[in-house]
Amino acid sequence: MDRRQFIKAAGATVAAGTALASVAIAEEAAPQEYEIAETLQADMVVVGGGGGGIGAAAQAVENGLNVIILEKTGFIGGTCSRAHGIFAVESSIQKEAGVTTTREELFTKCMDYHHWLADTDVTMTLFKKSAETIDWMIDKGVTFSGVERSGDSERTWHNPVSSVGDALAVLEAYAEENGAIFLTETPAVDLIMEDGKVAAVIAHRLEDDAYIKVEAPVCLLASGGFICSREMVEKYTPFKFDNFFNLGSVGRDGDGINMGLKAGAQLHGMSALMLAGGTIESVAMSDQIRMGFGRSPILWLNEKGKRFADETTYGNFTFSGHIMCLQDQVYSLMDDKALQYFIENGAAFNHGKFENARQELAEFANTPEHPDVFQADTLEELAELMGLDPATVVESITAYNTYCDEGLDKDYGKTNWLWKLETPPYYAARLKSAVYTSVGGLKINGKAEVLDAEKNPIPGLYAAGGDAGGLYGDSYDVIICAGSQVGATVNFGRIAADQAVIYLGK
Repeated sequence: MDRRQFIKAAGATVAAGTALASVAIAEEAAPQEYEIAETLQADMVVVGGGGGGIGAAAQAVENGLNVIILEKTGFIGGTCSRAHGIFAVESSIQKEAGVTTTREELFTKCMDYHHWLADTDVTMTLFKKSAETIDWMIDKGVTFSGVERSGDSERTWHNPVSSVGDALAVLEAYAEENGAIFLTETPAVDLIMEDGKVAAVIAHRLEDDAYIKVEAPVCLLASGGFICSREMVEKYTPFKFDNFFNLGSVGRDGDGINMGLKAGAQLHGMSALMLAGGTIESVAMSDQIRMGFGRSPILWLNEKGKRFADETTYGNFTFSGHIMCLQDQVYSLMDDKALQYFIENGAAFNHGKFENARQELAEFANTPEHPDVFQADTLEELAELMGLDPATVVESITAYNTYCDEGLDKDYGKTNWLWKLETPPYYAARLKSAVYTSVGGLKINGKAEVLDAEKNPIPGLYAAGGDAGGLYGDSYDVIICAGSQVGATVNFGRIAADQAVIYLGK
């Protein structure tokens, strides 16, 4: 009997005529509010089918473990499937490209960026594991086009030939072919601990509105963090939930983190978000109009019609996201001279595969009607279209134009892109900071073990991806280690599967 048959057989107790006994045992062990319709057994149960769950599944079956993955949504891959690249340092791909950055150099640079609030064990473990994971992915059939920077980051961004989503699909196929069971539309709802150890996970099978129990001594929490939870965002971060626009997957409501807290875990770095700076909410992620306006460094105004930052902070989109999220409204302004420049030369700040906004900006210039983009022949008219006080807007722009003439921004010290707004028509776009995911979560160590209040491992409990904290201080490190969150998600999923073998004594 192979692994797939083993797990399916274990899950078929109801159909096999032993339903009453199975349900009775399950109901005795589970909280009374769950009427268990089916009981499954596995060595390892994974909460979440994103990058961490897929990485764990592929490694688990390679290690000879029976693994079941519970996914809340109807698809596998999660937000990682929308990413552009995966972090690694000292990889074979980097060496072929002539990249000489060492993990020790990068470690110090990264920890300094995080003011040494990141966990040193977690960070260095990722740096040591990451290169081997790239080779492991290649061995499984993933192909990479090379390694890039994101803005001014180190060249750590390993880009699959097609996409990270396709790369994860290769790993998912490998895992399934070797017995991993992926259950979609089956959100985990409870973690069952017995004698202080992981015993089972209760899940809600949406297809037939039934509760199932997966008995397993090892659980990996990898449900994607809490960015979709208004309550958790406003409890753990300094930002209002309505002040950013979610570019990632739905359903990331903090399920895994709350299960870990129930088991006695502590938290790390919950205020850190992977913000991505200005985007236009009503424009598709792939539409480059959001690049041209969302990344314009000309002039930003807030809901009061006032400037609030050096607009060139977009060079680090985490930082620009921070300052944008602290405003209730953000508008990006430019005049026709600036628009024509971007049409001819592309966006001011390029970002991976989103490198050029020329065509879309040209289309906008010809057909400017859009609910979040405004055009007017005077600044007063533009202010009225934005819903701002015209006198305040004109005052802000007049002061800014004076700074441009003098070559000195006396408000925020801006030194580049000091371009006046003086050539009509004038344009403005209403922005929100994009956000991909939360990146703080349950405190783990370098073995992906979830730690309790005394920093002791909770037996059988592991975390990865958005459910795991430790890799960041208060800011995502895109300007240092491009792809670090995706890299950590897959790597710590693998690490958890390796540690499961040790924990189980197999």
